[in-house]
Amino acid sequence: MTDTHDHSSLLTTRQAARWLGLAAGTLCNWRSCGQGPAFVRLGRVVRYDEADLAQFVENGRLEAEAMAQGLRLAAEGDRR
Repeated sequence: MTDTHDHSSLLTTRQAARWLGLAAGTLCNWRSCGQGPAFVRLGRVVRYDEADLAQFVENGRLEAEAMAQGLRLAAEGDRR
């Protein structure tokens, strides 16, 4: 079986936190709560794929837009 995955895109927790602009502790806390971006555990080692980080950011952006839309709709309903 040939491994075709590019492992150079796997980041440490510290590197992933820097990529996201967060503290490494935030990612550790999110992992322990089942939140945050997807990660890979290789024994005791944790790694984050850059593609998963980008997807996490994109999903957060979309959720924020949806929340803003919901707030606008609620505000319009209050004015009626």
